[in-house]
Amino acid sequence: MKLQLLALFASVTLLGAVAVASTINDQEKAPPRPADSAKPADAGKEKEKEKVTVPFFGNEKCPVSGENVKKDKYAILDHQIVYFCCDKCIAKGRADEKGTVAKAYPKETELKNAKCPVMNEDNGDSKDTVTIMGRKIRVCCDDCPSQAKAAPLATLAAALDPKVVDLQNEKCPFSDKPVSPAHIAVAEGKVIRLCCEKCVDAVKKDPAKAIEIASKKPAKKEKHH
Repeated sequence: MKLQLLALFASVTLLGAVAVASTINDQEKAPPRPADSAKPADAGKEKEKEKVTVPFFGNEKCPVSGENVKKDKYAILDHQIVYFCCDKCIAKGRADEKGTVAKAYPKETELKNAKCPVMNEDNGDSKDTVTIMGRKIRVCCDDCPSQAKAAPLATLAAALDPKVVDLQNEKCPFSDKPVSPAHIAVAEGKVIRLCCEKCVDAVKKDPAKAIEIASKKPAKKEKHH
């Protein structure tokens, strides 16, 4: 009986040793896990990038050639941004601004937005509207259409999403130059007006800085009597 118990004990001990050795061997073969400290930084960068969008509201086909447009080939015609495939087509499009706009945006889509994208307040029972790049947008009063046309992309971004607010900055937050109606970025629900494509990239790198600077209103000049 004692011999049987000793044999059983030896077998159990041997099996345990084999299992431990196998576990150690597997751990040695497994590739090293990346440091957990690197994860939050990488995740933060990705989350930061996701905050910034550059919406495109333009025509996809050139109104002159019918080819696919290039986003850096555009002209502001009759207060609308029209995209083309090349410089030659831009020159031809300028010859008949209203006709070119009609070809670029042949259909009109009514947005029925409840919030005025210019004043950022409820439209109420206002019947005033403005058409920008093929979209019919509701505004709160008859003073808003001219302001909306001056900033077509910013207006569309705010009209299409009620949670988005146009900061209406007149100077680019990175270059301090006057903004372009053809360049915007949306970061954390804020429309940031910009001067050029390079500054769009700058917003992607540091959206918080862009929002902070763009949110600052220029100081009003004192009246001298």
